[in-house]
Amino acid sequence: MLLSFDFTRAIDENQPFASHIASLLVRSSPKLSDITFYSDRETSFDLHKIVLVARSSFFARNLHGRWGSKKRIKLLESMDPRAFEAAVSFLYVGFKEFSLDLFEKMPTIAKKLEIPGILDLLNAQASRNHRRRRNARQCVEL
Repeated sequence: MLLSFDFTRAIDENQPFASHIASLLVRSSPKLSDITFYSDRETSFDLHKIVLVARSSFFARNLHGRWGSKKRIKLLESMDPRAFEAAVSFLYVGFKEFSLDLFEKMPTIAKKLEIPGILDLLNAQASRNHRRRRNARQCVEL
């Protein structure tokens, strides 16, 4: 995976490695993923154990334990596939702007998947949203 990274073609000069890691989520060829999570609706996520294990103790424990030899893992019925996708995206790049419809679901997903950084990000996003609303109200009052 790292051997295929071309530093000369990095999109974001400040975060070239993050851009490369993020590209793994959308790349279909060559297939470098080694684990697939899927839902009932056959929405699937081709992921990389090394990223999951490094960034979440939940994935580390389960991929080294009960999921050790599995290639495909079914998401729980209670797991919203879009929320799972947002959490995984956060694991890969370390930042994510969550849509309003997912915002309320993310604390539960973060706790279940043991991704504490999402809670910090949600707090920061909530503060930004609050400041925007306050500034918008002040502009209307003028």
